[in-house]
Amino acid sequence: MTLRCPHCSSKNIARSQTTTAVTTSLGALGGIASAVLAATRQASKSTPLTFTPITIANLLISGLIGGISGSHIGAQLGSQLDQTYLCNSCNLKFSPVIALN
Repeated sequence: MTLRCPHCSSKNIARSQTTTAVTTSLGALGGIASAVLAATRQASKSTPLTFTPITIANLLISGLIGGISGSHIGAQLGSQLDQTYLCNSCNLKFSPVIALN
């Protein structure tokens, strides 16, 4: 069964990406923040926080990995939460009706 627009009955429909984009961005920011926080805590345990090239590289790599993993988790969460569709013919946003049998 293909979805049709309730307004114009078009089959030219795509999922709305608004929630997915927001959760991906929040996940990336959260991943970067947690990775940098963990890296600075680990660096400050051994020595005072001095910005040596190794410390900067560790912060960059952990921030990059945290951002990628956070954005991936956010994208999965957003695709589960976002149940709205967009008709490309008439630009109507709608949710599919769930039949109660």
